[in-house]
Amino acid sequence: MDGKTLRALALAGLTSMAVACSNDNDAGGTHVPDTDSGVGGAGGASGGSSGTGGASGNGGASGNGGTSGSAGASGNGGTSGSAGASGNSGTSGQAGASGNGGTSGSAGASGNGGTSGSAGASGSGGTSGSAGTSGNGGTGGSAADAGCSFTLCGSSCVDTNTDANNCGGCGVVCAGTCNVGHCLVTLASGQGGLGGIAVDASSVYWVSATGNVMKIATSGGAPTTLASGQVGPHFIAIDASSVYWTGFTTASNGYVGKVPLSGGSTTILVSGLSQPAGIAVDSTKVYWANQGANSVMDVALSGGATSTLASSQSMPLGLTVDGSSVYWTNLGNGTVKKVALSGGTPTTVASAQSSAYGITVDASNAYWTDAGGGAVRYAPLSGGATVTLASGQGTPHGITLDSSNVYWVNTAAGSVMKVALSGGTPVTLATGQNKPEGIAVDATSAYWTNSGDGTVMKTAK
Repeated sequence: MDGKTLRALALAGLTSMAVACSNDNDAGGTHVPDTDSGVGGAGGASGGSSGTGGASGNGGASGNGGTSGSAGASGNGGTSGSAGASGNSGTSGQAGASGNGGTSGSAGASGNGGTSGSAGASGSGGTSGSAGTSGNGGTGGSAADAGCSFTLCGSSCVDTNTDANNCGGCGVVCAGTCNVGHCLVTLASGQGGLGGIAVDASSVYWVSATGNVMKIATSGGAPTTLASGQVGPHFIAIDASSVYWTGFTTASNGYVGKVPLSGGSTTILVSGLSQPAGIAVDSTKVYWANQGANSVMDVALSGGATSTLASSQSMPLGLTVDGSSVYWTNLGNGTVKKVALSGGTPTTVASAQSSAYGITVDASNAYWTDAGGGAVRYAPLSGGATVTLASGQGTPHGITLDSSNVYWVNTAAGSVMKVALSGGTPVTLATGQNKPEGIAVDATSAYWTNSGDGTVMKTAK
């Protein structure tokens, strides 16, 4: 991908509200489960041992099975041929076992002998016969299991990937759309082109190409407009008191804005910037990437003089921060960089990426999306070998993480994904999304923006 193409990709992504990048200080979010017929025989044998045909087999005609009991030995019902011939006696009391297994083993013939075997154990051939009949239920159940190619929930065969009443498991009711076994809830719609997203303990925040800065309760409800009439807001970050964003519509009208979490007066912290992109905050400052000016800058939370932390970068895009450094992706030359919070010489965390895009960090590693390479990767914060967590992705953009997993959106493929921090098989949380851009997570859920249809979505993570 040549320089012109990369710049076109970056500008197009920004215009469609490309995603900012998560960090621990912005609440994780601006980015961007038999029968055995022999049992009847065994049970009948113990019935024979009881020695009295009266007890076991209505043996009044033959007297008592004690006399003919040896016949039990000779007959076992099956040898004597028919329990009727031996008079259903005690001999066929043993024949109760063998009778139900042999001639009177029409039960055996019908394949119910196994189930009726428990009746054999009771020594009563007649009763075992009726048990044989009831055994048909078990046979029928097996047939039902064998005929269901999805999941058997009670007596219904359902696809737990799409069934709203059994979404991801039997009896799990989804009030939204059941998508690959996850319940997708639309928190907001009709929001226009969307980019960055962030979440705190109670609300989800996003910016829209319509010029609005918005929030909604994590449980849903009516969206609240925090600021309107803003110029091309793209990326977003939050702290305990305010929402911050970058915006621009031309090469020189970029700015950094701020509004209280509850709404109110909007403050422009910095103006006259060249295509500001990824943004992050800590306890004292706001940090952002100037894609047009190839620089990384900061300003106090209350505004004032700006500082340039890094210059001569190559289309810096995604950005995040931790307690000691600022980290960013250079879309132009495929590098991942960092610099001390106080500035200094930037160091390289990773290089030779196709199109490094969104970024997030934990205490050990930096994680980023390679949009052009269709991959999610990480490397130690101090630099070192690059590890690929996922490949073959469809233009991954926004990325975030928690203590167990990395989460990202595939903008071209329309999917939302996760993978363990240690690697493994990626898990699909949602498919069929319309150009997802930003992603954020809290303790229970993942939230993302769809820039193609202006929706804000949620699913259990």
